[in-house]
Amino acid sequence: MRIITLDIDGVANSLRYAESLPKGLTFNTKNPSIERAAGNLDPLAVARLGRLAKESGASFVLSSYWRYRWETPEESVQKVKEVFQTFGVDLPLIGYTPMAGDPDSLIMVPQTRENEILEYLRQNDVSHLAILDDDGQMGVLRHWLVQTDWQYGLQDEHIEEVLATLQRPGPKV
Repeated sequence: MRIITLDIDGVANSLRYAESLPKGLTFNTKNPSIERAAGNLDPLAVARLGRLAKESGASFVLSSYWRYRWETPEESVQKVKEVFQTFGVDLPLIGYTPMAGDPDSLIMVPQTRENEILEYLRQNDVSHLAILDDDGQMGVLRHWLVQTDWQYGLQDEHIEEVLATLQRPGPKV
């Protein structure tokens, strides 16, 4: 299975996009409406993710804090798909990485995301992997990381990098 793990903040939105909004982003809202959640995403970055989904043929796995934006991670996956559909993007989002620590805390332990992705890989048959994230702390997974800049989010050059990364086999765990 070809997988792209997806962080939302810093990939599908950015500081540049937030500064263009009258009230900025509403990051810490629990159970937002689909419209309010969509308002947090940069339409250009979402369109790029749609292009990436089509060109890669990969499935996406939510590794973002957005896994806990709604009541359960399963509901969050469904709601994120609905948010993307408001932009006309049918994102093949198939699941989420397990979350280490307390989902109600925004304080993350260093390398937590790396450990969460590794746990997902242990539990699933993943042949090819790309990690889309603005956090560079991926340790043993750094060779599969395509790091965005939180100031600008997903750019065209990242799509090419993800496509190239997916040509290599994923890590052995």
